[in-house]
Amino acid sequence: MDLDDIESVRIARVLADREFSVATLAAWHDWWKTRRTERKALDVFQRVAVCSELDTRFWPRHRDRVWVVPNGFNDELLTLLEPQNDAPRVIFVGALAYSPNVEGVLMFAKKAMPLLLERFPALEFWIVGRGPIEEVLALDNGGNIRVFGDVPDVVEYVRQCSVSIVPVRIGGGTRLKILESLAAGVPVITTTVGVEGIELSPEQHYLLADNPDEFVAQTVRLLENPALGQRQVREGREAIARKYSWRAIREALADQLRQFRLGSAGGTGTIETPQSPGASP
Repeated sequence: MDLDDIESVRIARVLADREFSVATLAAWHDWWKTRRTERKALDVFQRVAVCSELDTRFWPRHRDRVWVVPNGFNDELLTLLEPQNDAPRVIFVGALAYSPNVEGVLMFAKKAMPLLLERFPALEFWIVGRGPIEEVLALDNGGNIRVFGDVPDVVEYVRQCSVSIVPVRIGGGTRLKILESLAAGVPVITTTVGVEGIELSPEQHYLLADNPDEFVAQTVRLLENPALGQRQVREGREAIARKYSWRAIREALADQLRQFRLGSAGGTGTIETPQSPGASP
C-alpha cells in the first residue's frame, strides 16, 4: 500500500486550532476513524510505503514493514543554469484553494510584506498556483502583489524570482515546491512544518522561519546577500539530486521490489537513493 500522506496527522493539525463545537467534535470523531484505518493498513497489506522517515513513526511496532519512498521532482530542472535575478521578487507556489496555503499566503502578504516594503520599496510578491479563491485573488493590487492562477509553466515564474517561500503552518506530507525551487535555482525560506520529511539542513540548504518577523528577517538576508542564496542553491541541488531525483528513486525502488520478491532482504527498510549518473547538476 502506498500512502503519499498520513491524513490523520494533517487533520489533527487543522482541528487543533478550532474552537470547541459540535461540528469540531464530529470532526475529531472522523479523525479517530481515519487514524484507526491508517494504523490497520499493515493488518491488510504486507508492506506500506510512505514518503519520509518521519512517517514511519506512525507504526512504531512495525517500522520494519514500512518502506520509505521519497517524493521526487523533475530531474531535467537540474540541467538549467542558475538564474541571474536582480529584481527583488518573492514567490509562493501552490494550490491556492488549499487552506494551509491560503493561510500562509495571507500571512506573508498582510504581515511580512508591509515591513519588507519599508526596506525594499520595489519588492514584489508573486502568488502562483491553480484555482485561486477570491480571498487570494483580492490580494492582487496590480503592483507589488500579483496573483497568477493556473499558469502553463510554474518554473518560468519561479526562475524570475529571488526567493521562494513556503509559509505553511499546518498540513502534512512533503512539499515538492521546496525541491522544485532549489532545482530551478531559487533559494528557499520555509517553516518547520513546510520542510518536514525532507532531509535537508537549515542554513546549509534553506532558511527557516516560523512567524512573520522571522520571514521578514530571512527575506532581508537573502535579498541583501545573494551569495548566501547561491551557495544554498548549489549545495541544495547536490543534496536533492542524490536523494529525490526521479531517476535515483526509480532505481532504488526497483531494487527494493526485486529484493522483496526474491525474499533475500525481507523487503524492509528505507529506500536508499545513491548518486545516479547524470543526476547531479
